[in-house]
Amino acid sequence: MQNTKTMPQMKIPAVFETSLNGVDLSFANIHEYERTKHVHRLHPYLGKFIPQLVEVFLKHYFKKGDFILDPFMGSGTTLIEANLLGMPSAGIEISEFNCLIAEVKDKKYD
Repeated sequence: MQNTKTMPQMKIPAVFETSLNGVDLSFANIHEYERTKHVHRLHPYLGKFIPQLVEVFLKHYFKKGDFILDPFMGSGTTLIEANLLGMPSAGIEISEFNCLIAEVKDKKYD
């Protein structure tokens, strides 16, 4: 016997939407070489954030001068993007390898 009842439409909570102020947060149509910009391409660490995603959230929820603390720093993507936006930052990471990557990415180069 078929169920003829229809399921009620559920509203997707805003936290699960795939855009923020019109920015597509999936970045599905952006090639890897475009979404992994500047110093973030120094290494193939697979756990890193897409820098543009971090940039969108920092611009939306914080302002220049706000202090950013990243308690799970990983390879330092959030720290780098925060610094580019004029937001001082610090991170905490247990992995020595990730700390090394973040330190290298944070250096000034000419």
